Amino acid sequence: MRSRINLAGCSYQWQGARVSKVTPGSPATVNASIGKDKQTFRARIVVGADGRASAMRKWGGFEDKQDSDILMI
Repeated sequence: MRSRINLAGCSYQWQGARVSKVTPGSPATVNASIGKDKQTFRARIVVGADGRASAMRKWGGFEDKQDSDILMI
């Protein structure tokens, strides 16, 4: 996966980091830490894959939408 990320001209940083804040903007900023080591990253694109109760969605200001008719059995 890292080789494909590099081929795309992107970077892969801080595997296993704990993200404390994402601030939308151009570029966006991401505050993250591993243990006591803290860093702020700037990114053109931030991808969050943290599930249904997404902190990334809340930080980005995206509305949580649900179609309850489809989810009913």
